Amino acid sequence: MRLDIDGASPGETTSGYDQIKVQGGVVLQPGTKLLTETNVGFVSAENQQFVLIDNDGSDPVLGEFDGLREGTIFENFLGTALNARISYLGVDGVTGNDVVLTTTDVRNPIYDFSSANFDSTEGDVTAATNVVTIL
Repeated sequence: MRLDIDGASPGETTSGYDQIKVQGGVVLQPGTKLLTETNVGFVSAENQQFVLIDNDGSDPVLGEFDGLREGTIFENFLGTALNARISYLGVDGVTGNDVVLTTTDVRNPIYDFSSANFDSTEGDVTAATNVVTIL
């Protein structure tokens, strides 16, 4: 599924983003891929939400986009320095009836398992040194 993100408001053809409005249930079949892009070089503000699938009722979204589990972070969203996190839990983070991308400066953690100790940086916070034992 390809969705253009050319602005902060849904539905506007040249300065907004594509949004699918649904009445009833939503099922994302296995293998459904999500591709987002901008045609006008749009740069989002941090914490901007894009409701890609807007369900008018309380029916949950069933399934996930291919390779995009709940909370997955897209790095360099739309080719910018910001990242985006996907959620299937809805705008409120609870109901589970919308699919939402939210821009963030948090990155996917990068772990180096070449030694027993490592640090990971997530956003502005560096996690304490951890000891990892793999059996």
